[in-house]
Amino acid sequence: MYTFKNTEITNKKSSEYETKSMLYLMGMRPDSDMVEIVVVDCFNDVTGVNDNFTIMLDVQSKNYSTFNPSRIGDSLYTLFDNFVSKFQFHDYVLFSKPFNHSYVFDSSLRSFDYSNIKPKTQQRIEKKLREVIIKNHKSLDEIKFIEFLDEVTFFNDDYPCSHYIKELSNFKSKTIINDLTYGNIFDEIRDKQSALKNSEIENETILEPREVLRLERYITKSQINSLIISRIIGVADIFKGRGIPIDFMTVVTNEGLGKNKDALKDTIQDCNSNLSRTLFDKGTSKKFWRLSEAVIKMVRTSESNCVCDLYDELRIKVKNMPPHMDKVSTLYLISLVLQGMNNDF
Repeated sequence: MYTFKNTEITNKKSSEYETKSMLYLMGMRPDSDMVEIVVVDCFNDVTGVNDNFTIMLDVQSKNYSTFNPSRIGDSLYTLFDNFVSKFQFHDYVLFSKPFNHSYVFDSSLRSFDYSNIKPKTQQRIEKKLREVIIKNHKSLDEIKFIEFLDEVTFFNDDYPCSHYIKELSNFKSKTIINDLTYGNIFDEIRDKQSALKNSEIENETILEPREVLRLERYITKSQINSLIISRIIGVADIFKGRGIPIDFMTVVTNEGLGKNKDALKDTIQDCNSNLSRTLFDKGTSKKFWRLSEAVIKMVRTSESNCVCDLYDELRIKVKNMPPHMDKVSTLYLISLVLQGMNNDF
């Protein structure tokens, strides 16, 4: 059994760091491909899991401007508490601003384990952590204490918010979209994440990890990817199929797709289904981001605004198309980007 304690509503600066740590789980770790869901302010600030909860990555994020060893020790407590809980977590991450250079052997590392921290600093960290553990648990198992410290990952963040969106988008060209747009996307994700904390879960209990989903404090990678690509392309929600891009009507006429209302509706639904399958299938998602990047570049640089001309130009530049993206679906994607540009994205 697991009981949720000390859940909280955080301020804007803390929320920003929690959002950074969520996006770090989704796109900046070697095991990020396995993270499909991020649980918010339940087990910890954020916890990344796969679909069946056989992988659980726990993160405590701290935005202290001054992060001395005592504060580091204190901040490790919730991670330790999960380490000794009945649930099995697979990494314990302290996500923070960079440590003072004097605390570590190699200050160039953003991600490191406990062995990178100098002995004198370790002593001060451990002194405080021991105090907090004994205060809350009344005793301390020294073997588990040492085992825990050997399991912790420290991530020192000095990236701007836009960096995390760029990393998750998988665009090779990081300048294809301006930093203001990336920053606005980050803010929208932060607000959605913060809104999840409005529910009351204090003292709620669960018997197994996946039961946490009933508390509805989670965001899926699919939701984040959908939001990012929709905002980058410049439409409200690319996968809702609400309305038809004006430029796509030429395709409908030329390809004979709009014989009646139902046929047109089916075409739009098929296009959105193909876009969704390509983006949300692990095996093809990167190809979708590459295709979207190529379309955006081409639309911005081409002398033509004709969807069919742009498609012919794209096929010359992109030899290996994602398997679900047939001609009509690709023409639809090009039309969406053209519409987005008209909306000044």
